[in-house]
Amino acid sequence: MQLDLDEPVELLFDGISGLSRTLRSSAHRWENESSSLRRSDVVLLRLLVEQDEWRPGDIAQRLGLNPSVISRQLGALEVDGIVERRVDPCDGRAGLVKLSEAGHLELRAMRDHYIESFKAQLTGWDRQKIIEAAAVLKELIQALRPDSSSTDKKNTETKEL
Repeated sequence: MQLDLDEPVELLFDGISGLSRTLRSSAHRWENESSSLRRSDVVLLRLLVEQDEWRPGDIAQRLGLNPSVISRQLGALEVDGIVERRVDPCDGRAGLVKLSEAGHLELRAMRDHYIESFKAQLTGWDRQKIIEAAAVLKELIQALRPDSSSTDKKNTETKEL
């Protein structure tokens, strides 16, 4: 017997869409308060946190953007001292980019500001409810991640138990 998931999945989709809009709106307000970085900068910088160094072309591919867009964005971030570039020692024609120490500090300050803002908005929630919501979101992210196969999901679920 197959379960009818249409309605619950539609409710979930609507909830995620609403959460996404709310976070974008809040992030825009918080960005203006805490940093000169734009939302698109934060997306790129968070990617740089995942891996020490990246080729700009790989960043563009991962973010689904034109390499020229990433190149201009990295140029501005380099001028601001947020990222550092160097020649790839394995291929002198290619460059590598990484988050600078100043970039780490800026991203950390912005994250801390976001967390404080979240705490202020979640005053009616108890600790356990927040932990449960975070666990559900983590599981949902893993289930919806386009770059993970069903096998990877099962292996991750087993490891987390």
